[in-house]
Amino acid sequence: VRGLDGVAQVRDMRDQIAPILWMMKAMQSVALGTAAFLVFAALLLVANTIRLAAFARRKEIGIMRWIGASTLYIALPFLLEALVTAVIGVLLAGLTLGGFVYFGIERLSANQLKFIPWIGWPEFWMAFGAVAVLGPLLTLLPTLVLTRKYLKV
Repeated sequence: VRGLDGVAQVRDMRDQIAPILWMMKAMQSVALGTAAFLVFAALLLVANTIRLAAFARRKEIGIMRWIGASTLYIALPFLLEALVTAVIGVLLAGLTLGGFVYFGIERLSANQLKFIPWIGWPEFWMAFGAVAVLGPLLTLLPTLVLTRKYLKV
């Protein structure tokens, strides 16, 4: 590059940038570890909720077993409860993220921080789509597994 027209000087800044890049990778690793821990905690919370719900409804479950209800029929109220909870959680997460994009990013960047390329509505819709898929999935799959465990038929 030094020999090209219009290039006066080439400086190698890798030594100065290396600590910043290392710190960014470390922060990314910590964020991913925290996210994995929170997913694990959410799964434990779902497991505990299903166990407590099954315990609270043990008389009704026993009656359904005595009259010959199928496993799916017994587990369906738990699945519907988990689905409603997941949909409410997805809507609350979407409203929170949308509010942050509108009030925190659009208004702030439009008035004061015009030089910083912020995220916008396309990124919001991509994140909301991921939450809309993963939220019910991470709620219904453990519910299916744990209802089979705690509702032995």
